[in-house]
Amino acid sequence: MIGPEVERALAIVSREAFTPVHARSDAKSVALVAQAAGITPGSRVLEVGTGAGYQTAVLVALGAQVYTIERVAALAELARARLPAQSVQVRMGDGRLGWPEAAPFDVVLLGASAPTVPPALLPQVGPGGRLVAPLGSPTRQQLVVLQRMPWGRFRRQVIADVLFEPLAPAQDAAKTLQ
Repeated sequence: MIGPEVERALAIVSREAFTPVHARSDAKSVALVAQAAGITPGSRVLEVGTGAGYQTAVLVALGAQVYTIERVAALAELARARLPAQSVQVRMGDGRLGWPEAAPFDVVLLGASAPTVPPALLPQVGPGGRLVAPLGSPTRQQLVVLQRMPWGRFRRQVIADVLFEPLAPAQDAAKTLQ
């Protein structure tokens, strides 16, 4: 169930401002991820996969300070132009590596599916923090929350069956610029 804070954030952020009509997908997945993330005002969030920036804008509307990584240069530049610099820092690169110098984060979000969590991201989740990711094959995935427990290990919770685009394969950031 989607809470009132997430519903308010979705109402504030115009999806039309971020995605053309032909590329729009259901905002339900953004709501589901935002709800699973448990964002509260002041949350420090690492978002892997900025895309058009719609989910990033929803996170900001929830009060988050967002560090977002996008591997496609044109999308990273678009995000820099559209999103408020005081609440969002945008980096172009391979999100699988995270943003270690800004860690720890209260929440780490994967905006695309992967078979497993990229190993570099787990140490960037702070105490009590959450990692939210669609995990599984390209055709069958589950939205999973991994919450770091006080003793350092993670508790896993499956939220729902989902279908996200796969995380792009690791490659040189320079190739992405071509």
